[in-house]
Amino acid sequence: MNRKTKISIGVIIACVLCITTYSFRDELNIITYISIVGSYASLFGIWLSYEQIKSVKEISKITQQSIEQNISEVNQYLSYSDISKTIKIIYEIENYILISKLEPALIRMRDLKLALIQISQNGRLIKEIEKQKLLKTHITNLGIDIANINEYMMNQHQLDFKVINQNLENATTYLAELESKLKFQKL
Repeated sequence: MNRKTKISIGVIIACVLCITTYSFRDELNIITYISIVGSYASLFGIWLSYEQIKSVKEISKITQQSIEQNISEVNQYLSYSDISKTIKIIYEIENYILISKLEPALIRMRDLKLALIQISQNGRLIKEIEKQKLLKTHITNLGIDIANINEYMMNQHQLDFKVINQNLENATTYLAELESKLKFQKL
């Protein structure tokens, strides 16, 4: 209801009450007039309270929408941050492998696996991730690479680090593409 309609309804109610009071004017004394004026004031107060409650309800809705939008923006920022952090972990792993420090590489690979799993559960990204199904492949490849490095460290079996580096590079490319989509296509 717009403001003019509300005012019109209020004026009509006031007129009806005035006409009713005027029609019984001969039978009324001062106490009855005070009672009638008090009743009018009470009705006006009830109407005013109702309008204020509606106004508060509208403000509450607007506030809720604003909060949801801010939460969405914060989650988007956290998604950027998580993906960027994960890409940096991959670079760190590649450097450890390059200088043959397999123990820290293995630790960071486990961290990377956890980070990829967390990204795969991100509500904002889940549709895109499920559509491509590549992240699960990267997580699986990473698990295999972790097992192969463990076996290599224990038994000194041959290990093709080119495959591990290729898997890491593929994961980096996938994450960079996902981050770009998140930034520019507003997933």
